[in-house]
Amino acid sequence: MKPIAIVPRPGREIGVELHDALACLRSAEIYARNAAIGRAFALIWVDDENVLNSIETLRIAGFQATALTETDVPH
Repeated sequence: MKPIAIVPRPGREIGVELHDALACLRSAEIYARNAAIGRAFALIWVDDENVLNSIETLRIAGFQATALTETDVPH
């Protein structure tokens, strides 16, 4: 699994943004394995083979999404 970071779009709350991003992925038949929310961003974990497709799907839908590397995520 790899994490994808979601930053809220201007004027949007991160909780709503995470909910909508998860719904967007589900509608594309991409299923998140886990999700976490912070004060300024959210993380969504997807299977390794779905990372690029997930980011593309979210960006096309207008979300600010990017993949994170192993060193970007605290342990």
